Amino acid sequence: MKNRYIVLTDINSAPEVDDIQSMYRLFLYANEIEIEGLIVNTSCFVKRISEKNRALILNVIESYEKVKENLDQFADYPSPQALRSVTAIGIPVYGRWAKIQFATKKYETNEGVRLLIRSFEKKDDRPLFIGLWAGANTLAQALWQCENTHAKSDFDALLGKLRIYSISDQDEASRWIRKRYGKNLFFIVSPSKGTWMGNLSYYRATWAGISSDRFKHGSEDGIRRTKGFSGADFSLIDNRWIRENVRSFPYAKGYPYPAYITEGDTPSFLWLIQNGLNLPEHPEYGGWGGRYARYLPDRRQFKVKEYYPIYTNVSDTVRGIDGNNHTSPQATIWRWRRDFQEDFYARLLWTIGKGDPLPSIQNEYNEIRVDRTVQLAVNGSFPNDTAFEWFVYRDISSFLPTLHANRSTCAVQIPANASGTAHVIVKIKTEHSPVRYARFLLKR
Repeated sequence: MKNRYIVLTDINSAPEVDDIQSMYRLFLYANEIEIEGLIVNTSCFVKRISEKNRALILNVIESYEKVKENLDQFADYPSPQALRSVTAIGIPVYGRWAKIQFATKKYETNEGVRLLIRSFEKKDDRPLFIGLWAGANTLAQALWQCENTHAKSDFDALLGKLRIYSISDQDEASRWIRKRYGKNLFFIVSPSKGTWMGNLSYYRATWAGISSDRFKHGSEDGIRRTKGFSGADFSLIDNRWIRENVRSFPYAKGYPYPAYITEGDTPSFLWLIQNGLNLPEHPEYGGWGGRYARYLPDRRQFKVKEYYPIYTNVSDTVRGIDGNNHTSPQATIWRWRRDFQEDFYARLLWTIGKGDPLPSIQNEYNEIRVDRTVQLAVNGSFPNDTAFEWFVYRDISSFLPTLHANRSTCAVQIPANASGTAHVIVKIKTEHSPVRYARFLLKR
């Protein structure tokens, strides 16, 4: 079952070219993510929007249209017209509450607001995921209107279906939403001031682990401003990699080189890809979009006040390419970089009708009650050249089992004094297939 997803993006030809990059990647996952909205929105960096911004999305859809026939050989992709039909312009001015630029009758008929409300009111039991690549004033307006037009029980149910992932706070509406509705919201964010000055604290943000190795948003620990971090493999995101592995495909000729960092908004949908590792209802389990715990952060942590618990920063300890361990919130994302870049490349191969299909796995998620030993097996149909990599996700495991792997099977030995849960994961991939995993929760 696909995850429903709406994007609010401040896509721009300059300086927000990373939104264009993320859009190219997003459409390659439209076989697994049901895109219900592509809404152009303002931010503290792009304070005015117009049809020129929408045109940038339509340009990427045009590239997608040229390769859809090839993509359809491997998976079920939506029509270009379906994507065009959910492209809209949100509130065209920067969201500053003091200036009354959301939560006002003035924007009740805005097309982005109306698109959001249609998705809110759709008779669909699935959660609705919202990626804030930009500010949130269009979302705030839509919620405010629904609050005023729905019975309280219906509005509370609406809030309960939302799953919001914000790339920090890029206007004042995002924190307004959390203050007003946060008691009932599932909200992932590393908070910040919603002004341009807020970018000075992005080194505290988890999402910056996507590509901030050599940029001021990067941090070794999420606490100090170190203007970058070590441990991750920068050669997987640098200009040479982009030139040889992305822009070399006709589909991605328009994929721009980074002005600041590469694909800063991509974590807001990476966690939705149904690859066996990602479990969107459990951000605390970790995945391609990072790992998060739900708590009320201390004001000293982010320098802004939160009123309700949110899903926010926790750290993983990861062995880097330098052979050293690195502990930070950003490591919860960069630890998967090789995997999600290999996956991106495999899907780019699909755009030219080449590459391997998705590995077929029958048991991607497993909960098992264990004693001292257990035999694990990933079930599916795998070509002879399929590689299997078994490991324990140590950061979220209560105990550390010993693994003896043999391709698709693994004998596991449990410590005598073990209690709690251990997460054992296997990565499954051929040379040119997208990446898949199976996750085993061993409970004792």
